[in-house]
Amino acid sequence: MIKCGRPLGMRIHPQSKELYVLDAYLGLFAINWDTGRLLFSCLMTFRVNGRC
Repeated sequence: MIKCGRPLGMRIHPQSKELYVLDAYLGLFAINWDTGRLLFSCLMTFRVNGRC
């Protein structure tokens, strides 16, 4: 389970009602209000110039 992060921005999709969150440490993910599912779109697990 996710314990910490740093949200940079949030938006609600008007049709699907999913909350999209861009996080500095975790990447881009969506939360579905109806099902409670957490969907990761882009994980921040790769390194650029030796850094995460």
